[in-house]
Amino acid sequence: WEVGVRATALEGRLRGQISYFEIQVKNLIDFDTTPPPQLVNRSRLVSRGSELEFDWQALEWLDLRGGVTFNYTNFAGNGGPDPTNRPKWRGFAEVAIEPVDAIELSLRILAVSSVKATSFRTGSAVSTLAGYERVDFRAAWTPLEWVDLFVEIENLTNRTYREAVGFESPGIAPRAGVTFRL
Repeated sequence: WEVGVRATALEGRLRGQISYFEIQVKNLIDFDTTPPPQLVNRSRLVSRGSELEFDWQALEWLDLRGGVTFNYTNFAGNGGPDPTNRPKWRGFAEVAIEPVDAIELSLRILAVSSVKATSFRTGSAVSTLAGYERVDFRAAWTPLEWVDLFVEIENLTNRTYREAVGFESPGIAPRAGVTFRL
């Protein structure tokens, strides 16, 4: 379930929302890296947290956006360890400009908190992966109301970070695509 409040101000140019959520999963099958590594049945996983987001159209061609999410996840009812590989905090700040109609350019900074992590390779050893910040760029063109062409560059600054034990970020990651809206 989720409960939240959305609000607008300044004739719709400032929008925000705050919400609280909780998800419970019963009989979750989890990979336990404690020797011998095996699949185990967890009685209940509880994930709860809150989110805050805003979007401010400062000028007709300039949007400032941001958000933060806190998400705490644990296995309830079995006395086992909290799940790994799940950051508690994530947040972003973004500047988007529309220099001409149908073209939007945006620069986003993503921040992710440190996280306790395990892997098959490390067995039951728990590592702490450092939190990180990443800068992403996106350019989108909407030649027709129902078509977007875009180019994105993830990790524009080539930051080295880890989202999983033993795997560094791929570095600068460009991609392009088309989105159709029906």
